[in-house]
Amino acid sequence: MYEDLRKIRTERGIRLKECADVIGVQEACYCKKELGDLKFSLEEAKALADFFKLPVEVLFFKEKSSKMER
Repeated sequence: MYEDLRKIRTERGIRLKECADVIGVQEACYCKKELGDLKFSLEEAKALADFFKLPVEVLFFKEKSSKMER
């Protein structure tokens, strides 16, 4: 579900464990979150954005807007 997050993480050579440590969860829990089986909290999203030095929107939201947003 969070393809952009996963892509950025792998491109930078960051392991699941490192991201899990950033948000204070076990690696398996982080993996489930990245796959979309569990949701990230707002605090977790902010912590990851700070870690990657990117806006939350880049990691968690698609750039394309829906017809309703236009």
